[in-house]
Amino acid sequence: MDSVSLVNYWTSSSDRDYESMIKNYEVKQYTWALFIGHLTL
Repeated sequence: MDSVSLVNYWTSSSDRDYESMIKNYEVKQYTWALFIGHLTL
């Protein structure tokens, strides 16, 4: 895997994690929202 593919992979993964974080926060699953949020960062 070249560096461009690797950056694209981590960027798309981070976008999905961010969406999961927001959904967990909205349903008051704060522990999971925090955990997924740190993965996003």
